[in-house]
Amino acid sequence: MSTIGNQPLGGQSMSGGNQSTSRDNPTEELRRKAGDVKQSVQELGTVAKAAASEKMGELRDTATDYYERGRDRMYDAEQSVEDYIREQPLKSVLLAAGIGFLFGAFYIRR
Repeated sequence: MSTIGNQPLGGQSMSGGNQSTSRDNPTEELRRKAGDVKQSVQELGTVAKAAASEKMGELRDTATDYYERGRDRMYDAEQSVEDYIREQPLKSVLLAAGIGFLFGAFYIRR
């Protein structure tokens, strides 16, 4: 009798005794293995979902942090502009008029 590795060719047992029922019925063995694969895929899905949820939480925290920092910087910039206007109102008005004139000149050219 020929063998490959430890498995005999032709599905015969080397011991000559009865084989297990899963070997007698390939359909049952296929169903069992499909069930194993299904369970493995479900477990993988559960692990992937948990990892994605964790990463989303980290991203949410990072985005919130950046938003708060940006908001604080804008508030600081606003306060600086207000302070400058209060300290030097004439320069502020002239600067605003000059910027308005430049925007107007560019807008008319178009």
